[in-house]
Amino acid sequence: MGMRIFKARHVQRSLVALLLVVCSLLTQAALAQQRPPTSDELEQAIGRETDKSYEVLRMVFGQFAENPFLEVGTPDSLLGHVFLISNLVIMGLGIVWFTYNILAGILTSAHEGRVLGQKMSSAWLPVRTTVGVAGMLPVFGGFSAAQALFMWFTLLGIGAANMSLHASIDAAANYAPLVQSEQMVNPLGSGVLSADVADALFVSKICVLANRAYDSPEGYNTGNLLTDKLDSSDGAWTNQIYGERLCGGVHLSGLFADNARSGSGVQSALSYRVESVDYDAIAKAGRQAMVGQLRGLNALVDPIAVSWFRSYQNALANGTPMPEWPTPQLEKARKGVRLAYEFLKPLIPKQSAIRKEASDKIKRDGWAVLGAWNSTIAEANAAIVDAANVYSVSVIAPGSRVGFGLGEIGDQLRGIGQRVLSKVGLADVPQTDQVRDALAALSVKRETAAPGSECFFDAWQTETGNCSMGQALALRMIDGIAANSGGNGLVNPIIASKNVGDWLMMLPQVAYVASKAKDLPVTGKAASAAATGVSNVMGKFGPAALKMFGPDTLRVLEKLAIAMFIVGAILAIYIPFVPFLTWMTGLVGYFCIVVEGLVAGQLMAFAHLSGEGDGMGARTERGYTHLPNVLLRPTLMVVSFYIANAMSIMIATLFLQLFAAALANVQGNSVTGIATIIGVVVLFVIGMIVMIQGIYNMVYEIPDRSLGWIGSAMEARFGREMDNKIEMLAQTTVRWSGVPGAGIGRA
Repeated sequence: MGMRIFKARHVQRSLVALLLVVCSLLTQAALAQQRPPTSDELEQAIGRETDKSYEVLRMVFGQFAENPFLEVGTPDSLLGHVFLISNLVIMGLGIVWFTYNILAGILTSAHEGRVLGQKMSSAWLPVRTTVGVAGMLPVFGGFSAAQALFMWFTLLGIGAANMSLHASIDAAANYAPLVQSEQMVNPLGSGVLSADVADALFVSKICVLANRAYDSPEGYNTGNLLTDKLDSSDGAWTNQIYGERLCGGVHLSGLFADNARSGSGVQSALSYRVESVDYDAIAKAGRQAMVGQLRGLNALVDPIAVSWFRSYQNALANGTPMPEWPTPQLEKARKGVRLAYEFLKPLIPKQSAIRKEASDKIKRDGWAVLGAWNSTIAEANAAIVDAANVYSVSVIAPGSRVGFGLGEIGDQLRGIGQRVLSKVGLADVPQTDQVRDALAALSVKRETAAPGSECFFDAWQTETGNCSMGQALALRMIDGIAANSGGNGLVNPIIASKNVGDWLMMLPQVAYVASKAKDLPVTGKAASAAATGVSNVMGKFGPAALKMFGPDTLRVLEKLAIAMFIVGAILAIYIPFVPFLTWMTGLVGYFCIVVEGLVAGQLMAFAHLSGEGDGMGARTERGYTHLPNVLLRPTLMVVSFYIANAMSIMIATLFLQLFAAALANVQGNSVTGIATIIGVVVLFVIGMIVMIQGIYNMVYEIPDRSLGWIGSAMEARFGREMDNKIEMLAQTTVRWSGVPGAGIGRA
């Protein structure tokens, strides 16, 4: 029995030792990545000359906010004098309370047989009393040591938040996305590193080798198998890599030569852009990345194609089975290019995604200004996501015309007639069609064709199988509103709302100017001539119809224009300000918590004078949990702001993806007319507005809920109430302006 107990204890000790070793190794591995910042580093990150949050504290609390433990002596600010009297009163009350506890302990000593009684005989009593008395001494410019501790933790929190901000801005400037597209999550599933591209390069090279072997059976050149006309300097239409003599290849293109997000030209005229984002630098980096990866893949496919073709020739000569399609080798080549690019990417020189002037301003002013730069961060992410898929990749099957001038078409077609393949490989067969068909069969994967639509146009078919032109029109309008506002098909609800709002505000203004232009001499004559021409074409029906429906139509259009202007103002002005306003409410809540800690710091020290309990006493718990509140809240607010940005994009994207199915299920085979279309679009916009207001509440919700895990009463109630009042006032403004704007109640 004793031996079993000994063995059990030995096993337990061994497990504990093993656990300690594992924890030590994990700790060393974590510290090897990046060690935690020291207090000196956090203080250096404050940016005392320019940081806005520190400036608020310094303006209010004076020298005490600069270095709370060094400001010894008389107060230098009005608040210092106020806190001095308040702290002395609380200190006097604490001495009275401590004296009472000592007297009560002496009276119970004889009864319980212990010095100061059972409750006050703890070894923690002298420690707790010393901390309490020392913490209440108002020697730091009228502030006590406990209050100085709270201020020091506040300063460390500002430094930690600034370090987080600097890291995030540097990452964004170095093309780190906030939200990743499918291309970025699965780079081997699409783009230039997809299996289709590797197969196309392989087939093109085999075609070239077959042509060369046919021309020179005794010996043929295996170098320079594909012609490289790739250009990463701009979005040129000639971006292609192809095989000689119509052997197909890969083509890179886009809507405007490429799919890059641009800050000039047509895109800038039609969509929202900010100059603080360097769109050209981001697009250039995306082009260089795709072209470089395609060239790298092309180089790795070369030996695979040469080896396969030689194996094929040996199989023909010896009558052995044909070599298999080199899928494993091609996949290894794609992965190799990806790994090499990830290793070399940090070493590639490139410009900053966010212009240096803007990034310097953000870093200079500190974490408190993050909410004011929301659109810059969102647009930088959208441009980075677009740049990850800057080119649309097209695979050209052998036999298709790519990379040749029109003057060469005759010679190429005559030459291709002599280069042929068999159904099983590359044997000489004198039919051009068999060459083309055999190579195309190798490069094109057979897929099940989509079932044909029974609608007049395929675009009219809904998710439920119904046919509806109205639903298709509504969805096209919604796509125009939201599609690609977040880059590469993602939806940023704020940018989408801004774009729609700008257009809704502009159209009524243009209509108003046009209505007044008829009074001008030149434009008035032109309008009269146009009206006369229309009247002549319509005959007698025109004036009669105009007289009957004209006044009513004008009144409806007037009301519609005013309503459009009001809704546009809400979308273009209020909604883009929601992140900033919510961020400001979070800042208000943060500063209220800081002030609460400073005011209650003296009472925290007072609570140490309790004669009961172990440790520092139960009454001091809230004070000690308030220290991590002021330390961690700024960093948690920065984290929450980025999370809110990312979640707003992803949830809005999901909302757009599901909206078509929801619309189809709601409408079914009902008629979707003009009124329904307008209502559907308005409902979509309302949904995005609600999402924006709800999601950005994370700025104070996540810090409150996270800090609640270590203690109670950690909420920033002031900021929450302020945010609710802002939303309520915005709704009231809409109702107030909407009634007269829509003309409701007019005679």
